[in-house]
Amino acid sequence: LPPTNVTVSCQNPKVTVSWEYSTQQPQTSFRVHIQGSEGNDVIETTDHQCDLSHFIWESEQRYLGFHYVNVTALRGGRQSAAALSKSFSFNDLQTADIKCKLNFPPVNLNVEDSGATVSFRNPFHHYSELKQATKPDDATFKFTVTSGGKDYGGEDCTVNQLNCKYDVPFPEGVAECVTLTGSVLAGNKVGEVLFNKTDSICPSNAIGAHVITLIILLSAIVFVIIVVTIIIYNTRAWTWTKNTPSLPKTLV
Repeated sequence: LPPTNVTVSCQNPKVTVSWEYSTQQPQTSFRVHIQGSEGNDVIETTDHQCDLSHFIWESEQRYLGFHYVNVTALRGGRQSAAALSKSFSFNDLQTADIKCKLNFPPVNLNVEDSGATVSFRNPFHHYSELKQATKPDDATFKFTVTSGGKDYGGEDCTVNQLNCKYDVPFPEGVAECVTLTGSVLAGNKVGEVLFNKTDSICPSNAIGAHVITLIILLSAIVFVIIVVTIIIYNTRAWTWTKNTPSLPKTLV
């Protein structure tokens, strides 16, 4: 019997395939054959899942390609019919059953009197898979900053930049929070890996300032309590000493 429920999962950026097999014997193994527009690979395993990340992230051509997987069961020199997965791709411009996406690296929004700046680690350096993949020098990460319903930027971050940043011109009366969208663009600009939209991001330094202020206030209160306690203790000790009667001299 062939395996069933062959399922591909692409979870930022790990890519795995899993399956079910109801009649497995101790000597049963599985042949996983990944195929598509950018080559193929065969992996044998006794598990019910297999990591495909090393294949997908080998090069820009691979992670922008179109892929699918078939799995066969092997036992005693015999093999089952192949069970096929849905097709998948990280390239939004490919036609595939599953469109995989990546998440933004952690984003920092710093607001000062001089202005506001959004910054984050360049995905080409944040993700080891993207960093090690063979790709042209003109591959870029393009991102847009949105605040108050208005889009800013459309900025490009090149492969060689360690960090990406953008100065946000917050208008008067608009909450100083942003969301980001973005995508990795192929060197030839005909493929892109989409990133999930971030949650609302608000100034990290504002939270830090509130914490610092609270610590200073608490420290001041503790200091005042200690000083008052010392004064009260010293006053009571002096009063007790002053009011204590002298003992009579011993008669000889």
